Amino acid sequence: MREVAFRKVSQVMTPSPLVFSATDTVSEFLGYIRQPGLFEALVMFRNRIGVVTARDTLDVMHPERTLLGKVARRISPLGKEATVLDAVDLMFSNRVRTIPVAEDGRIVGAVSSIGVVEALMGSPAFQELTCGDVMRLPIASVKEDDQVSTVRVIMREYDVGDLPVVNYEGELKGVVTARDMALRLLQPEESMTQGDFDGESVRAWGIPVGDLMDANPLTARAEDPIVDLFRSFKRLRKETCMVVGPTGLLNIVTPMEMIAPLTLFRFKERIHVYILGLPETGNFLDVMTIQDKIYRALGRGIAFRDDIREVVVDVKRRKRNGTRVLYQVKANVYSSTKPLTLTAHGWYLAEVFDELCRMLDRALSRSKKRGLRPRDRRETRLARRETLGERRKT
Repeated sequence: MREVAFRKVSQVMTPSPLVFSATDTVSEFLGYIRQPGLFEALVMFRNRIGVVTARDTLDVMHPERTLLGKVARRISPLGKEATVLDAVDLMFSNRVRTIPVAEDGRIVGAVSSIGVVEALMGSPAFQELTCGDVMRLPIASVKEDDQVSTVRVIMREYDVGDLPVVNYEGELKGVVTARDMALRLLQPEESMTQGDFDGESVRAWGIPVGDLMDANPLTARAEDPIVDLFRSFKRLRKETCMVVGPTGLLNIVTPMEMIAPLTLFRFKERIHVYILGLPETGNFLDVMTIQDKIYRALGRGIAFRDDIREVVVDVKRRKRNGTRVLYQVKANVYSSTKPLTLTAHGWYLAEVFDELCRMLDRALSRSKKRGLRPRDRRETRLARRETLGERRKT
């Protein structure tokens, strides 16, 4: 995999991709992603480049009036000499699946998570990976009778594009994605009268998730090879798979999880991860497996806290209940600023470490929101005012 990580992006990029203008409308973007397998698009501003995703459109009231320039996220493009690892870093730091490649201010290509996985398919090390090696816990799950508006809030708050749908016993019933929500609920305004639009749009976001979800989601087992899963992605034109972990918890695998192992080549040189107090007997995770889990969690958010230098994880046994042991796992994340401390508890050590990594992912995501530069905060406020202005006009 190392050979792919340090390959030039010019060798894996898609040349001459479709590029929208910042003055194109959200409706035009939605028409584009109606094609199977499309989730994002590049957007060209006057002096900048951006990417728009389906979840960026979930707050739009009038897709035919709203310009892509108001919803697209700005992204620094890569040059053709940059590495695949550089592209993967940008994907995780911006939470997108596509990175533009530019030359002389002009977009000449795009690197996607799908394209990186295709490059990895020939790697013997990649072929040995299983779903259990790369899967992650979802940020949250929703019930079939939850309102779609609840899903929208979660997706916008945590910048995720897919959530599992479960019943009250925790059993998987389906998957809901930002793409499906955008295509189903964002309607062109001329298809209804003004009076109908205001009422129907509100009621649409109040429908139950069960009416919108994919009731036949792609599923896999933790021991299934990810190369087989990727072939299923391409055959079925899906990019989300639900995996039942060894403790019965639902996990997610997308192409983004498949490329996450590439980030280890960079982080292992910069950040030291120490595991203390790990039980030496029993059917427990080994140190290297735990370290890789933590490195992958760091990989999804290290761009928001690039001053992290060391992570020390301490495992303690708190009490017994018959043959079971309650574990406390504390992680101290050290950086040049204030250290971060996270603690997870549970009866199953593998499950506790998964929860710890999920907490780390959330903590780094919150760092992104708090770390907005003054100019970014000003642009965010202006965008909100423009959105409110549009709503008042209607």
